Amino acid sequence: MSPGSGTTRAPRCPYENWRPAIDWAVVVIPVENDRLVVIDTSGYGHLGLPGTVVPPSTDPAEAARFTLLGHETGLPITERIAVERTQTRRRQVNAHLFRTATLTHHEAATFRTRDGTLTRILTRRDALPLLPTRARERALKALAS
Repeated sequence: MSPGSGTTRAPRCPYENWRPAIDWAVVVIPVENDRLVVIDTSGYGHLGLPGTVVPPSTDPAEAARFTLLGHETGLPITERIAVERTQTRRRQVNAHLFRTATLTHHEAATFRTRDGTLTRILTRRDALPLLPTRARERALKALAS
């Protein structure tokens, strides 16, 4: 477009939120004797907290209940700890953090992920240093409540 051609450019829209927000349910599952359920997201020891995408028009607590398979009634969610909102370049990500009731080792061992990633039960002392920073902060926040 050359100067003086008489046409003007439409103003650019902001770069944020070009796409719909993503809601994510993250679950902290304490196990008796100071243990924690974590998942091996890669098969190579990269640990994380169990979580799932919340489908549209679904309550995040309901999605959190069925994050792991193994019990027909789902995980015993006791409370919503927090909602963390993160603005990425093109969309917002909302992480809904939930905590379950303390499970027995036998109960926790029956749960598995939908996609076959490994579920592990580790002591908190062993699990927390291996979690990524954000997952570690979420776990500590949920365990403190």
